[in-house]
Amino acid sequence: QKYSCNDIEHGVLRGNRASPASAGTILGLWKPKGPFKDNDQRIKNVIDPPDARIHFALNCAAKSCPAIKVYTPAALEPGLQAATEAFCSDPSNAGFDEATRTLKLSKIFEWYRGDFGSDDELQGLLRKAVVGERGQELGKFFDAAGDEVNYEFLPYNWDLNDLDGEEQ
Repeated sequence: QKYSCNDIEHGVLRGNRASPASAGTILGLWKPKGPFKDNDQRIKNVIDPPDARIHFALNCAAKSCPAIKVYTPAALEPGLQAATEAFCSDPSNAGFDEATRTLKLSKIFEWYRGDFGSDDELQGLLRKAVVGERGQELGKFFDAAGDEVNYEFLPYNWDLNDLDGEEQ
C-alpha cells in the first residue's frame, strides 16, 4: 500500500479528516472528507480519535513550525509530550493578554481547531503543556478569565528555516 505525505498526516494521523487547505474547507462550499474513501484498505490504519499533539511534531520547515525531532515507537509518548511542551511553552506560539482576556495562539490552533476539541479541551491541553512559571501564569489567566477567553491567532511565518542559522 502506498501513502503520500497528505495520506499520512490527514488520513492516518488526523483520523481521516480533510486538510484545512482543501478547496472545500477554504471556500466553505461543501464539507470535505479525508483522503481515504470507505472502501480504501488503508482506512484500517486510521488513528481515531486523533492525538492533537501531532501538530507539535509535524514540520514543514517554516519558521513558525514546531522543531524537527526524531520519534521512535518506544519513545513516542514522551516525545509527543516534550514536543507539545516545547511548542506551547514558547510565548510566540501560546501567549496571553490578561487585560483583554485574550489567548494569542499559533495559526496551527486555528487551522486544526477541530482536532483540539472544545474550548475547555484546548485550555486543558495548554494547562498541561505550558510548563514552569509561564504555566502557572497561564493557569491564573484561565482562572481569572473563566468563560470569557478571547482568541487571537497569530500570523504564521512561512519563511524557511535555514540549517546554517542564516535568515532566508
